[in-house]
Amino acid sequence: MVYSQPENASSSFKCANCGTMFSLTENKSGECPICGYHCNEDNCNIVDTSDEGY
Repeated sequence: MVYSQPENASSSFKCANCGTMFSLTENKSGECPICGYHCNEDNCNIVDTSDEGY
């Protein structure tokens, strides 16, 4: 079964260190803009978030 994502949603990391959510990069890794923790698919959750700004 394939689930479709709403138009106003995007995938983001939820930092395992401080809980901040930030956008995924193309290679699915990156540093948290708040605490600098290096996130990847193995150590941080990937969540669907609203991109509506509220």
